[in-house]
Amino acid sequence: MKSAAVSTGMTAASPSGSAVLLLSAVMVIGGVGGCESGSSREVLPGLPPVAAGAEALETDQSEETLTVDAWNDRWTQVLGRVVDHRTGGVDYGRLRADRGTLAELRAELAGDRDFATERHRLAFLINAYNVLVLAAVLDEPQLPATVRDVRGFFDGERHQLLGKGRTLDEIRDKLIRPLGEPFAHFAFTNGAASSPPLLHVAYTAEELDAQLAYQVGRFLSDPVRNTAIGSTLMLSPIFRWFSDDFEAAASDGTLTGFLRQHAPTATAVGRGLAREDDPAITFLEFNWALHYVPVPDRPTEDAETGDESED
Repeated sequence: MKSAAVSTGMTAASPSGSAVLLLSAVMVIGGVGGCESGSSREVLPGLPPVAAGAEALETDQSEETLTVDAWNDRWTQVLGRVVDHRTGGVDYGRLRADRGTLAELRAELAGDRDFATERHRLAFLINAYNVLVLAAVLDEPQLPATVRDVRGFFDGERHQLLGKGRTLDEIRDKLIRPLGEPFAHFAFTNGAASSPPLLHVAYTAEELDAQLAYQVGRFLSDPVRNTAIGSTLMLSPIFRWFSDDFEAAASDGTLTGFLRQHAPTATAVGRGLAREDDPAITFLEFNWALHYVPVPDRPTEDAETGDESED
């Protein structure tokens, strides 16, 4: 199948072996499919606590690194407050309270910059894409029922990124996909209920393999987004829209081969693959409704530890 440049808001070479091993470790520690029963911050090793500050910065870090770390820290704090850990949905009501910080993060994406490695570039671009999607939703006078109601949301509005105005489609297709990482498709949000769940921390070059491996397992383990009936796989249309990226990353050059390499075995998709060497594939309807999930108040540290203030 040939993947077209579609306006969906969602890259192509096989991810590193370390990422696959890390995914296995994630599944053993917390169960990738366990996103429904607990906070993802305790599933993936290396992820900072919600709204935590950045790790102490080394004194010999470059000014550019210090700037990126500070940006990632602020983005992580916003995500920790507004992302529902179980579903990856966004509480846009809470996000409005962080509108000033979101605007600052967005403005700081505009300037051109150099990157130490391609992984640094990719982590930056994934974060940038997600910031711009959430900011563009809040740009509307009223929250849209779906981003498809916003004219030019993906292919019209231009966002300042790396010294140039770019649409969301251009960021995805001209900047991110050429980096050759198919797992990146599971890190984007396009504001829709059927998009991959949003991670509650910023992507970083140092944690990127683990973070992306977690996201692909999380996405393939979600029976709402991907499932099977018997030996027929019923997949997210993301796998059809960007089939070239997934096929290029598979050892046998097929979408089924990609799924065999990366779908957890204890899932509907994994069981469907085990039943048939060449399973039939159909694609589910994509739900474009805004992925708005209210986030309940989290207990404060004092409440969690039972501490009480003295009179």
